Amino acid sequence: MERHRRISDELRSLPQVGGFRLESPYLTWTGAGLSRDLAPISQEITDLLLDAGGGHIKIWDVSPELPGRPS
Repeated sequence: MERHRRISDELRSLPQVGGFRLESPYLTWTGAGLSRDLAPISQEITDLLLDAGGGHIKIWDVSPELPGRPS
């Protein structure tokens, strides 16, 4: 996340780029990604990813059937 944020930091000057959309790790299956990147919902992982995102995470996909999902 931090590497992607650094690489794409210059995109902040473009009005059509509003931030990141996370598509993992809180999914029950992966379409294009790797299943090893999936994880159960935990506060620790959530905090780490939010910190690494530096306030640029705008959308976060979560499978609704996972325990611990936001309501």
